[in-house]
Amino acid sequence: MRPDQGDCNDSNATVFPGALELCDGRDNDCNGIPDRPECEEDQDGDGWLVEDGDCRDSNPFINPGTIDVCDGVDNNCDGFLDSVTCLFDDDLDGFSERDGDCDDTNPFIRPQGYEYCDGLDNDCSGAIDDVPICTSIDQDRDGYLASEDCNDLNPLVHPAATELCDGLDNDCDGDLEAENCEDSFEVDQDGDGWLAADGDCDDTDPSVYPLAPDVCNGIDDNCDGVRDPGYCQAQRDFDGDGFSPVNGDCDDMDSRIYASAPELCDGLDNDCDGEVDDRCGAAGCQSLTGGGAAFGCSQAHHGPTDGWLLLVLAVGLLRRRRTH
Repeated sequence: MRPDQGDCNDSNATVFPGALELCDGRDNDCNGIPDRPECEEDQDGDGWLVEDGDCRDSNPFINPGTIDVCDGVDNNCDGFLDSVTCLFDDDLDGFSERDGDCDDTNPFIRPQGYEYCDGLDNDCSGAIDDVPICTSIDQDRDGYLASEDCNDLNPLVHPAATELCDGLDNDCDGDLEAENCEDSFEVDQDGDGWLAADGDCDDTDPSVYPLAPDVCNGIDDNCDGVRDPGYCQAQRDFDGDGFSPVNGDCDDMDSRIYASAPELCDGLDNDCDGEVDDRCGAAGCQSLTGGGAAFGCSQAHHGPTDGWLLLVLAVGLLRRRRTH
């Protein structure tokens, strides 16, 4: 209801013409009188009378305007002891709110749960991080103990961290964002938590930012000015033979040369075993001058194979002479 329709306090939803006059010191029904005379009968001072529905006027935490919690009590005077959801284990951790789960939306929080050093009451004891180890452990290895770190599970969060535009309190100062995150000229386009001003060298790719893992992909993932780590060169197969230097290719610019390649009579170490034409035999390669490169030498025998090859060639030449 608008002020021009008689609403005498348009900032309070309980105040408007025709509203129930509560015992709260306000003119709820906009009749010019703050409270009813009967309000003097409000025993617990919660603003609700028995005639208004207060089912226990001796307890200020029980009245129709109270949120019902899972405690076995009809807090909001609706006739039911608890909300139906109190009986269900919403986070499937084995405990419902009726069983004492103090946060039934988080499976890591339950009665007798393990107390992590995470700023939460994991065991529902009523105390946060109430185990001795939380004062002497650095879980994220950022150099700050859990007792000093406002989030000891995230290495980007600690008192000396740079405040990023990631919705986190990175430097533990109580503010969630850096000062320039709302600047229209400084927007984290890819949502990786880094602005271009913070060193993000590609603000359109969420996998590229300072401190990102640098992988062998031809991209400067961590914005250090180098596309790939040095070891990536040894992992590439430049000649397309299926083998890179780390896989045993001793000449990655020649596709005929790689580990376990057929040894050819071509004056090269094709199989990268450290020997040139070692399966062909010196005599055999000399006799195949001009056409030797076309012959694959897959046999491991040396002298005997070369001798038989020369003998076959000699017999063939002798037969050709006799026919002429």
